[in-house]
Amino acid sequence: MLGDDDDEGTAFAANASTPDAVISFLTDNYPQLTPADDTQITQLYPLLPPLPKHAPFFPSAAAAYGESTFTCPSNFIAAQINRVRQPVWNYRFSVVQANDAAGGLGVPHASELPAIFGPAFIPGGTSTTFATTNAPIVPVVMNYWISFIRSLDPNPHRFAGTPEWVQFNTTNQQRLKFVLNDTHVEEIPVDEDTRCAFWNEIGARIEQ
Repeated sequence: MLGDDDDEGTAFAANASTPDAVISFLTDNYPQLTPADDTQITQLYPLLPPLPKHAPFFPSAAAAYGESTFTCPSNFIAAQINRVRQPVWNYRFSVVQANDAAGGLGVPHASELPAIFGPAFIPGGTSTTFATTNAPIVPVVMNYWISFIRSLDPNPHRFAGTPEWVQFNTTNQQRLKFVLNDTHVEEIPVDEDTRCAFWNEIGARIEQ
């Protein structure tokens, strides 16, 4: 079982105001990027819808960093596990907390931890919305993990009424999307797959 949050890069990205600032930030993290890479990145991550309290190209910097560092490696690892015919389940966590959204962070890195372990078992967890408005997602998430621990499969002991978490494979690239009151299976979007193909192609060269 492996997966990611909607906005993996927002907690780490530079508050970029221009495309050049996006490239500068990424080059600080990946010095092996070439001018050709920079051109491709600028095309793959154009100006995106604005996020509160941030400069215009912060969303682009956050998306590029989040996908290069977390999302695309996760998808790549899931594909490699599937290729050796081992079961693997992929997920996307899309449960929004109002304070994170208001701060322009969306659903940032590690947002799912209070839902996996329970708010009381995460430092500061009881002050999050997983103890209040987002509380219904906790048993949904937690029981998939408990089921996997008990049976090496997230489905046999999942929470009543929740969808079957289908195995990831390289043909359909399906994952479970955790959404409050609407958890469902989805396929990895084509545009995400295109961006990840770029990062996968250069991953070894940039030592990612």
